[in-house]
Amino acid sequence: MRRYETAIVLHPDLGEEAREAVVQRLLEALSQFSGELLDREDWGTRKLAYKINRQERGYYLFLRYTGNPGVVEEVERLLKINEGVLRFLTTKYEKDIKGKYPVPPSIDELLERDLLEFLATKAQWRRRVAPSAEKAETPSPEPVEGGEEPSGE
Repeated sequence: MRRYETAIVLHPDLGEEAREAVVQRLLEALSQFSGELLDREDWGTRKLAYKINRQERGYYLFLRYTGNPGVVEEVERLLKINEGVLRFLTTKYEKDIKGKYPVPPSIDELLERDLLEFLATKAQWRRRVAPSAEKAETPSPEPVEGGEEPSGE
């Protein structure tokens, strides 16, 4: 039996019951092709990289499953006709996938990390610039009366 993974982005306003209905329909399709669900990961609602159908956020769901040939076509057909599905992508994999995918950081975590990096860079810049700025602000020695520079004698 072949192994597949389908990444699904659902409409963010879709309720829990509607999401479960989508998964149940997919499980029925898997059983028709002698397949089984190996793993399911819900990442929840996340910000999309770009707008899809005027939506800025989407609910991410990953399904790993096995099935006989034809299972992918049936799963994708069901996803295409469902209006709650924004995008999906199915891949075939040969080796076992160990563990779960690392959940990407949320937008708040990214902003906090970037802010901390910015503040650290700003502090480093100020440390480098501050000593030379102080030298520029100190007055230079005043010229000697008569307008000539003192000689080194």
